Amino acid sequence: MSDNPISDIAEGQRKAELNWTKEQILGFIKDAKDGKIGIVNEISSAYQSVKIQRSSSEWGLYSPYIKNPIFRKLANFGLQLRLCGKNMDRVRFLQGKINKKYGIPGWHIAEFVANKILSKFIVSLIDANKTAQQLTIEVEQILSNIERDVTFIHSNTDVKTEAENIITKLNVLSPDLHILTSKGSMTTKCRNIALMVKENTKNYRPEDFSDNDEYVVFFKKVPNIARNFP
Repeated sequence: MSDNPISDIAEGQRKAELNWTKEQILGFIKDAKDGKIGIVNEISSAYQSVKIQRSSSEWGLYSPYIKNPIFRKLANFGLQLRLCGKNMDRVRFLQGKINKKYGIPGWHIAEFVANKILSKFIVSLIDANKTAQQLTIEVEQILSNIERDVTFIHSNTDVKTEAENIITKLNVLSPDLHILTSKGSMTTKCRNIALMVKENTKNYRPEDFSDNDEYVVFFKKVPNIARNFP
């Protein structure tokens, strides 16, 4: 997945589509949570689902920043995955379809979109005053490096082992960001892992998000500001 090239980006391209403010994005996230956006409605036809998703406010948010055609497909799969809700037969069918063609990284990208983490990530970039071009580059970078920079907590995740793996990644690779994400009963594991990581890293600041049965932590690298002393 990481071998796919990121498309060239021209500053100001699709200017109208890029005119999203932080308030608009936060409003969208709230509407989605409150069930006010039509995309969360149950749709029986997969074809109809994709058409609705492509015209939705959320797809309008993602589309300008995702140039890679494979990532665009996987983002749409993520929106379809959210439509599945707790219908595990549909979830498993979609998971099998994605894994067959795109592997585990592709499934994780779909989860990343379905769980609204991509929305949170974009908001964090806007908070950092990133330009439209920087937004596009960093969104595609996080998708390209989904296995390295995002940890998905599952039932078979061992808290101590996963925490040690993340600490090693942060100390050795020194990425600008690492994300932990969990749902349901896995949120307790995620909190414990995040606490261990926080206690054993000096150069990262955690920012956590709780939303119903989800818990997400962004470990952001603290800028190294050189100081001149008299």
